[in-house]
Amino acid sequence: MVKFKKKCLEKNVAVNCKTKKQAKQLLTWATSKGFKWCDGNSYPKNTGWDTYGENVCYYLYEGMYSGNIRANKGKYKILSFKEALKKPKIGYYGHDKFDGGDSRSSEWEKQRKTRGFDDTELWSLGDTIVKFTLPRLIAFDVDNNYVSLIAGLKIFIRDKGSRIWSTKESEQVHKALKELGPVLPYLWN
Repeated sequence: MVKFKKKCLEKNVAVNCKTKKQAKQLLTWATSKGFKWCDGNSYPKNTGWDTYGENVCYYLYEGMYSGNIRANKGKYKILSFKEALKKPKIGYYGHDKFDGGDSRSSEWEKQRKTRGFDDTELWSLGDTIVKFTLPRLIAFDVDNNYVSLIAGLKIFIRDKGSRIWSTKESEQVHKALKELGPVLPYLWN
């Protein structure tokens, strides 16, 4: 599931979705946080996107939507879909900045500036690749075509690379890894 900044759920904040796919992703996430339309219905049942198209703005706090004209006239801060997205932390240890708590921090920071990644991402390169790929694959899979692939990859990165899996989980992981190669050329949006 695509994740968004908590700010999207605040009062006086609207999120503009330019595509129906974006709307579904935003509303699925908001539903997972317990939000619904103001009439009590679930978001995914009616995205409301067809009413306003690329001008739709969602007011998740109020459980409403409208065209961006209403939002512009009102007291709302309008976030684009891109601005609303929560940026994934892609380093193996999940850090964006180095706090100096490790003697290698300054070297890692230098590596990120010069080559875009640091040695912490090489410790378990398979985990790093899957951690980077999985959220994008989930966002891509609006039609649920890759459910078993996603489930297997989630198991793969669970527990920071411990690889302690049941026999069934091990089979799921190996099946997912076999599925990934052949579909890579077709993951095109």
